[in-house]
Amino acid sequence: MTEEAIQILTQRKIQAIIEANLDRDPRDFALSQKLNDFPTAIVSTQLKYLQKCRRKLPSFFAARCLIPPLAYEQSSSEATAGMKALQGDRLLDLTAGLGVDLFTLSKRFRSAVGIEADPVLAQVTRHNLARLGALEVGIVQARAEDFLRSYEGPLFDWIYLDPARRAGGQRVHALEAMQPNPLELMPDLRRVGRRLLIKLSPLLDLQALHRHFPEAALEVVSLGHEVKEVLVELALDPDLPAPQGLRLRMQPQGGSPVRVHLLPYPPTQPPLKAPPQQPRWLLEPDIACYKAQCLPAFMALVYPGLQGSLNDPMGYFLSLDSPPPAFAGRAFRVIDQQPFRPKALKRWLKSEGITRAHILRRAFPQTAAELRKRFQLAEGGDTYLVFTIVDGEAKVFRTQREPLNP
Repeated sequence: MTEEAIQILTQRKIQAIIEANLDRDPRDFALSQKLNDFPTAIVSTQLKYLQKCRRKLPSFFAARCLIPPLAYEQSSSEATAGMKALQGDRLLDLTAGLGVDLFTLSKRFRSAVGIEADPVLAQVTRHNLARLGALEVGIVQARAEDFLRSYEGPLFDWIYLDPARRAGGQRVHALEAMQPNPLELMPDLRRVGRRLLIKLSPLLDLQALHRHFPEAALEVVSLGHEVKEVLVELALDPDLPAPQGLRLRMQPQGGSPVRVHLLPYPPTQPPLKAPPQQPRWLLEPDIACYKAQCLPAFMALVYPGLQGSLNDPMGYFLSLDSPPPAFAGRAFRVIDQQPFRPKALKRWLKSEGITRAHILRRAFPQTAAELRKRFQLAEGGDTYLVFTIVDGEAKVFRTQREPLNP
């Protein structure tokens, strides 16, 4: 987005046009506006991204904020931003971006300020915060490094950092390649703040982060059975106790309670036992457990009474017992099971009239797409076919998913 686009999109006439076409296909809108006296591409792009905001950024949609495409794609959702457990007196967001995390977190602080290096994006975010009614939240246009070096005010209770993970158009995964580089900032961060939270990509390896930050707590955040963020929490003030261990912060679906489980890091993994040969339930714990590679420890600590075992540290929990109502994950009732012998399995599927099913797999060599193609199965229906390895043998379980209370 450019300054010219901001001037155009903030005109009352253009805002009225967008409002009148909020439910219209942006491409159809663009084709119908060729003879009008405004830049159709700018308006149709804003219309497109406002529509995208309905679910991801509902407050921004309701306030009819300006939505630059790149900033939108790189932003957290409001739901994920709301899962962060920061609160206190003074907040500093060193990478404000579109302002989603800043706006959401600022509600739990007496004062908040965001730093944004890009002058146009800083202008957009300042405009949006005013539309959202967050008039007390400040935006400073500066590089994070420059702001930290020149800052001489009181300490911030929390500093929040979401470094850019692209360089030269390519994704980067090393902390040293991110902008700003969290490792280079540490001396100044310790000078101006008491606690630090770094948001990172869900693709980052937790073991590598632990090597960089041995005195930090690591957190995996999942929403709707999808890992959204990996967080690193550090005590910058030497008088504060160091945060401990591994946190799994899970929200199964929008509106359900957030569950937080604390484990040691690295997690102490109990030995795997042989799973039951005739399980009645197949349980898939929340995806955060798989990301953190702590599944055996999680099941032993959180659900020690369940009769059953894991078929693999990254596989399923095969259970004789029904899961508790608030089980953190997905539960499938086992109807029957078959050895994975492709020719026999094709005959069995035909005899059972199974032409449509959901396909799940863990600790299994073939992908869901390959299995669907091989057995000519359409997507959908009430049947879930689960492919996995049990005691060295490839198996397929026919299951039905069972709803759980949040």
